[in-house]
Amino acid sequence: MAADSIAEALRTLVRGTTAVTDYIGTGSSARLYWLAAPDDLPTMPYIVYSIIADPAESRGIGQKHAQPRVQFSVFADHKENGYQLAEALLEALNHYYGTSDDLAIDYIRCTGPTALKDPNYDNVYQFVVDAEVRYERV
Repeated sequence: MAADSIAEALRTLVRGTTAVTDYIGTGSSARLYWLAAPDDLPTMPYIVYSIIADPAESRGIGQKHAQPRVQFSVFADHKENGYQLAEALLEALNHYYGTSDDLAIDYIRCTGPTALKDPNYDNVYQFVVDAEVRYERV
């Protein structure tokens, strides 16, 4: 199936990384969520990701490349496991280039992981990995 968006292409890339799926599961049951986790708090650890900046709307006509920023948030109830998952995610994404179906990813540049503590829950840690992605439709 062709990737209709960079979000789908990134989902495919993350789900294909054993070091990540060892923590979040595989296939359609992988705990990898677009925009938000389900209302009933899923088993931890899990990852939520979204586009936080997309200059695509400001691109001029004829410009082929898009360069969104995507934020991946790792949620875990154990600090060490959360950090290890965030590091595995960063390792899988940082400096990646290749083709995912009809999207050619020129590069992914990551920063993080940045550790945050969820103020609403005593034992929930969040680790943020930001990714700048440059790609074009082929």
